[in-house]
Amino acid sequence: MRAWVEAVEAASRDRARTSLVSERPAEGESSSPLRSSALSASAANVTTASSIITKKTTEWTHFSKIECVLSWSLSKQTQATIEAHQLRSVHSEILALMEIVGAESLVTSAMHGLICKNDEDAAQGVSDEDTITRLGQLLCRWAAEQSPPIGLRIGVDTGELKALALPGQDRLSYYGSACQSASLLAESAPQDLVVHLFPETRAKLKVFERMRFTFWQNSIADTECCYLDPWEEAVEQTIQDQPAEDEGSRPKSKNFNLGSSALTNHIAMSRTTSMSCMQQSIMKMSVAEFGTWLQEHGVDTSQFGKCQAKSLADYHQEIVEYRKSYIAERKGQLHRILELARINLIAKDINGTDCILQISMEVLEDGSARARNQKLVFFYARRY
Repeated sequence: MRAWVEAVEAASRDRARTSLVSERPAEGESSSPLRSSALSASAANVTTASSIITKKTTEWTHFSKIECVLSWSLSKQTQATIEAHQLRSVHSEILALMEIVGAESLVTSAMHGLICKNDEDAAQGVSDEDTITRLGQLLCRWAAEQSPPIGLRIGVDTGELKALALPGQDRLSYYGSACQSASLLAESAPQDLVVHLFPETRAKLKVFERMRFTFWQNSIADTECCYLDPWEEAVEQTIQDQPAEDEGSRPKSKNFNLGSSALTNHIAMSRTTSMSCMQQSIMKMSVAEFGTWLQEHGVDTSQFGKCQAKSLADYHQEIVEYRKSYIAERKGQLHRILELARINLIAKDINGTDCILQISMEVLEDGSARARNQKLVFFYARRY
């Protein structure tokens, strides 16, 4: 299960993020939506397409199964102000994240859609609810980090999913309680950028069963619901290992975060490995020695100090003097690790809506600004 979590986290972090600016159409490029090939097809092509549809209608008249479905939609404010290049970025990100977690689209329109788990891409010990809930979190994280943030509303529910091949359509149409409930949850979410679901769906989580949800009374759904912060991770759980035959009857325990990212797992594991010895050596290095040591371990230090990246001296100061981060080695690779706590500072506005304080931008030493759109963070300084 941890391997699945680490793989999803690593893939989502490593994915090349395309900025909204780069998604703007080039000068002279048409921003009109692509026309369906059927509109410009010849009479022969139309006849062929019609025969294919008829065949599909015969073969796939109707089916029903239990599925976990995610409904996403843009908030009313975002729908009124979003531009074409931003909307294109939203759909590009959704497609990329679906591929990462192994999900497929059921319904897609410009402002909303339905997604479910791909049956052919299942991980052992991971429920469909785990996959779809994590997908909702990743989508909300991306939307929150855009400038300006994109108002995204997410609802997740498990129920009956029905499919029907309608006349004149070349793909199945979906309906059923799972679609209806997920759409209702997205619409009635207490705020943007949270994953909203029923307690019954939450109970089906396996990897993320210890996630901390906020419960509230949903007047629109007329029942209790819960929602998940996009940055929330699973809390620590103690796992009892079976003792070896020669170790007596006393079990030994090991703590790790089932729902945490790969870096958080590195932190837990490095405390009992050679991290302290490595760190002690680094603490005695000069900036030049530190740079040479990184190069010997396969780190390209020529990229330090370029654009908004820290310089080698700043990196050395962060580790040696400020002790805001440290380096651990795992599987022959170096990892820079920061132990941090995200801070939720919430206040209600005059309308009673919860408002979360976030860092909108960071002003660097050279005077340039970098958009952040992140929650407040406190870094833990290491003590040796």
